[in-house]
Amino acid sequence: MQDDLPATELHSRFSVLRRLYFLCICLMAGVVCLTSSLFAQREEQQTPQMPPGPPTVTITKAQTGEYRPRFKPNRNEVTDKIIQQTNSFREKEKLKPVVRDDILQKSAQDFADFMAKTGKYGHHADDQTPGDRVKSHGYEICYIAENIAFQFRSNGFTTASLTKTFFEGWKDSPPHRENMLQPSVTQTGVAISQSEETGAYFAVQLFGRPVSQAIHIQINNPLESEISYQLNEETYLLPPRYTRSHMLCVPATLHLRKNGKVVSSLEVESKTLYTAQIEKGEIDWIKSPLPSETSP
Repeated sequence: MQDDLPATELHSRFSVLRRLYFLCICLMAGVVCLTSSLFAQREEQQTPQMPPGPPTVTITKAQTGEYRPRFKPNRNEVTDKIIQQTNSFREKEKLKPVVRDDILQKSAQDFADFMAKTGKYGHHADDQTPGDRVKSHGYEICYIAENIAFQFRSNGFTTASLTKTFFEGWKDSPPHRENMLQPSVTQTGVAISQSEETGAYFAVQLFGRPVSQAIHIQINNPLESEISYQLNEETYLLPPRYTRSHMLCVPATLHLRKNGKVVSSLEVESKTLYTAQIEKGEIDWIKSPLPSETSP
């Protein structure tokens, strides 16, 4: 038997997996997006309540074939390098880096270990959602996203080759790439575990934003008439002399609307009060810090 199977032969061994799915869920926007993939899955959520996810499959030795490794990666170095390369990727896209969070790291490692031990592969392989798992570890979710993947090579991987395979696989897949370049996330956890039965490597990449980093704003209407405003895709009406608070988990653009048209737009800043005003017949926003008694 060859030490390294040709790609076509290796893929044929995984024909049973060709119906895996990505599940992309953004509950705030009410969007469910389902697309097919082979070796990786990705999932995101802004609350722990989710509809049923993609099917779970079981990776067996009959599918992978013999494992006769000549190379053995340092898994800690692989996870460190994946985080470094993810941040370099984000920096090129003018996004802030993510920092490793201990809770997300523990949750990612436990799930990678579960998949490696059982051979079950899927976001719901343990009958939980990503949100369920991180919450059970004590993470207070504002936003959570998860990439998973597995890799097998009969003669094993070096540290560099396993890093490249996982990182570039996620980077080159649009749904995974979207998670890696999600502007709202600030924290991450990356873990890799290996199956003793098959030798396959299972990877989990979590991205999160905790409730403590939520964006808090207030909209104030001191006018004598109702105003209409929009946060991203959601439109609201605010009665005269009312103030409304919003807690956001993703960056947002605040639009002021008049007669069905947007007349003013700005990017929201946390702990800011936005007050509608009319000057010279034109309506616009005035920004000011939230009063200290209302700031979170």
